[in-house]
Order: sequence, then structure tokens, then C-alpha cells
Amino acid sequence: MLHLASRKGLVHGLLWGASALVICPAFAQTSPGTPSPLPGAAFTTDPYCNQVNGNIYPTKEVVYIGGGPSRLNAAGLKPLTSYYLRVTDPRGEVVLGTSAVMQLLTPIKTDATGKFSCISIFSNVGQITSTGAFNGVGYATTPNNGGEYKVWISPDPNFPPENSKTDNFKVLADSSVPPNGTASITINKFYDANANGVYDPGEDILNSAVDGKGWKVDLLLANPDGSPVTPAFTGVTYYNLLPNTAYVAREFQPIETNWKTTAAYDEQFPNARQPFSTTPPYMNQFTVNTTGDSLTRTVWFGNVCTGPGNGYTLGFWSNKNGSNAIKASNIILGNIFLTPPAVGSTPLVNADGTLLLNPSITQFQSFLLAGKATNMANMLSVQLATMVLNVNVPVKGSNGLLQTVNGSAMVFAPGMTNPGRTDFISINELISRAQVELNTPKHNVTLSANPNRPYQEALKNALDWANNNLTFVQSKPCSYSFAP
Repeated sequence: MLHLASRKGLVHGLLWGASALVICPAFAQTSPGTPSPLPGAAFTTDPYCNQVNGNIYPTKEVVYIGGGPSRLNAAGLKPLTSYYLRVTDPRGEVVLGTSAVMQLLTPIKTDATGKFSCISIFSNVGQITSTGAFNGVGYATTPNNGGEYKVWISPDPNFPPENSKTDNFKVLADSSVPPNGTASITINKFYDANANGVYDPGEDILNSAVDGKGWKVDLLLANPDGSPVTPAFTGVTYYNLLPNTAYVAREFQPIETNWKTTAAYDEQFPNARQPFSTTPPYMNQFTVNTTGDSLTRTVWFGNVCTGPGNGYTLGFWSNKNGSNAIKASNIILGNIFLTPPAVGSTPLVNADGTLLLNPSITQFQSFLLAGKATNMANMLSVQLATMVLNVNVPVKGSNGLLQTVNGSAMVFAPGMTNPGRTDFISINELISRAQVELNTPKHNVTLSANPNRPYQEALKNALDWANNNLTFVQSKPCSYSFAP
């Protein structure tokens, strides 16, 4: 856990005033000694490669290394050269991990300019015990009481100082600073694969100690005084907080725009939910109180990323490829779009509110192309019919296999009446809601100012996005990164 301690007991926030939370000083890039003839430089960075000589990190897993010129236009490291990697105590006397003991002996190789991109230190060294034995991937905890380490790179597996580059860094999770406050808040993150707004066993944890990256977060008093706060990564615990005080945990928006919020709650009181709050650069926030009867609190943020799910657009189903797929499936359109319409059927509502009954493929394709949002019921019907085909008619995908949209797949569907705990529902439920709406008497013409139009538009949008293969919840977390 990340121990964030103040100089004078309890603090009113993170880095505020004379009683401010003190993280620690920065460390020099290289240790004093004989100048190294090895050109270039090595420096620690974060998992997103946003920092140079970041020096202070929440956990071992989020410390990465980069290399190249020591300054603008300076010489790089040796080009096209493999380098060994080692971690020691800050004095360089105790070896805590090295790549020289692993099968992958040289995880770092410079390019033609003498540079290499940021590489995980933890994943590319083998841990060395106090007896010198290999103890798996990673590096042992430093004996330094301040949690300080030194990382080395060298083309020589013996790491001679005159042929090595080093950088010191500090890991707060290994600090000996005890949590001496009266309250603490931990911020965790999970990938809400079923989009139900609750962490379920087996769902991925996006904490720094688990995935080696973590999600960028911060914490501040509910009534801040304008002073800056200290960002960290999920899996962090903020200690030495005031009891009976409201704090705001915030998660940052990633650079990638396909991430959506599903949950923010206090583990101790999971049913006490708050509305989602998105104010850039934050994706969501949650106010938590360190009450006297519960001084240790845990905030969970849940998110999903969206992407493809075998959807095809109305344009596809109205061209020859869509026509060929319908013919190859041997599905009769009249069996999908029942005539006459009934509960549970998919009515084809024309622009004037009349129904297209028992259409041929050509008539059906003309119906799709003629869709207009002037009558929202017409456009909703077009997008609904498109999704019904996506679910029922197999199409050969890029992998050469026939595939359809899975009716159980979850998709982003905001703006609906009672969509559930989150803004996500299954394709089957989305289809059912649209069918019920269009089969409701007098809901077949919804022009501007019609009270039924906003709900129909929300249904239409959700279907349209899914038909364009954009908003399906992905089974596993997508990539994510953050601006400096």
C-alpha cells in the first residue's frame, strides 16, 4: 500500500500549507563518482512514458526505464546494442534483481540513434534473495529505510561502473513510514465486464500492483482551498486523514475516448450511490466520509471500454453484400418482421406512420435507405430492423467465419427510462424496448415536440451506435494512458 504521511500528524489534504502532506525530495539521476565513459543516459519513467526522471513511484510495478541522449542533441547510448538491467540498493552494494539471471538475458536493445522506449523494470529482471538465489520475476525490497533503489543498465552483465548508466528512484509502497493517522482511504479500480456497476469476483483489477500500470486518481477535501493535490495510481491508500471529514476521490479521464463509467461506491456502504460526475480532466468522482465508526474506507471505481461486436450498418444491409447475406441464410424477411405486427414483433414504420408489410428484399432495402428522423418512429424502426438482421443473419467476418451479434452482449445506452444501475443494457433488452415502444398505439408518428420523441431518440441512438460497431462492452480491458 502507498503510505502518504504528513510531518505533523493529521493533514487537511494533500500538499496544502504548512501542515501539508510531504511526499519526498527528488533524487539525482546518477550517483557521484568517476564520470562514466558510456555515452547517453538512463532514466526512470512511468508506465505511460510521460516522465523523465520521475524519481518517486507508488509501487515497484509502475517504475519503467528509458534511455538515450542525456540532453537535447546530445549523444545517445551505443546504437543497436543490447543492455543488461539491474536493480540495487541506492549505494549499489546489494543486488535486488537483474536480467543476467533470466533466460531473457538482454531485454533492452537500443535503436540506430542509441535510444530505447520505456520498459518495465519489474517484468524484465529476476529477483535475487539475500543468499544470492534467483527468486522469480521482479526485484526484492531495498534495505534502504527510505524505500530508495538504483537501476543500472550496461552492455556488460557484470555492470562495471565505468560502463554503466544508473538512476535512483524511490518506491513509496516499500517505505518504512508507518500510517500514524486516524483515518485512511484506499482507491481501487475494476473492469466492470458485465456492466452491472458492482465488482464481481473474477473481474479484472486495474491497480498498479496488479496490472503494472494502475489508473490515475487523486484525493482532496470536499471543500478544497485551491491548493494542488497529489495524483497517484489506483491501489493507493491515503493515510493520516481527518476523522469525520468528507474527501473526494477522483479518477482521471484517459487519453483513449472509448472508456465509460459504470460505478463509484464506498465498499463499506455499497448501496449508497452518488450520481456520476464528469468534469474534465476527471472521468468520475465520489465523496466519502471518514466517519467515526468507519475510519478505514475503500472507494471502488468501475469502468468499461467499448468497441466492436459484429455490428453492420443499415448501409451494409441495403447493398448487395447485405442482400447476399440474407439470401445465403435462407431466412424469409416475413419470418423476422412478422405480418401483421404483434407484441414482440419488429414493425417496419414508414415515414408517414404506416407499416411496411411482408416486404421483399428490394422493398426492405428501400425502406432502410429512406429512413428519416423527421418522424423519429421511422428512424427508430430502421435502426431496430438493422439490429434484428445483425442478430439473426450470419455474415462472414474478417476471420472468415460466419458471425452474428450476440443478443446477450452489453452496449452503451444512455438517456433511457430506467436503464438500470448503469447506462448499459443487453442487445436483447434494447431490441425488446424498441419493439414495445413502436408497437404502442399512437407512437408511430413522433414529430418535433412529441413527448415520446426523446425516449425514441435514445433508443435509436443506442441501436445506431451498436449497428456502427462502436459501443459493445469489450470482454477485457482495452489500453489506457494519461496525459502528463
